[in-house]
Amino acid sequence: EICCGELTVMHRDGHFFPAHTCNSVVLDENGCRIAVLLTSQDISGRKQIEQELQKTYDRISTILESISDSFIALDKEWRFTYINRRSSEYSNKNPRDMLGRILWEVFPEIVGTPLESFYRTAMTSKEPLIFYHLGVVANGEQFELHAYPMEDVLTIIGQNITERRQ
Repeated sequence: EICCGELTVMHRDGHFFPAHTCNSVVLDENGCRIAVLLTSQDISGRKQIEQELQKTYDRISTILESISDSFIALDKEWRFTYINRRSSEYSNKNPRDMLGRILWEVFPEIVGTPLESFYRTAMTSKEPLIFYHLGVVANGEQFELHAYPMEDVLTIIGQNITERRQ
């Protein structure tokens, strides 16, 4: 039986640091415990990188939440990896409920429409694309969509152009 986890431990010089530890029970031929092996690894560097990544994510999130356009990011499996609040205003869905879920399951009304074709073309073309459409999801609102495919992510910025088009 092996048990692993993260702990804060004290170095022999007295300073504390985060460590990943695992312990394993050693049994004899009769199944009796004869020893416990413990390994630990200093993960200070990893923890620092995780903190820096979180700060970067928080800054990017602040920017994406402050823009007036909708912004979504989808992975190559069509799962939502980011949805700003503006996007959810048009769909009446909570972004937290959409994260990690597949686009076609969250919005089945898109399947079989030109919007689905646009998303699929954008994902496979690897070229930025622009699409104008009458909102399938957004109750008849008109949108200009800018799709930016990257290696494993498709980001879509949508601007409501209903007033401008009228």
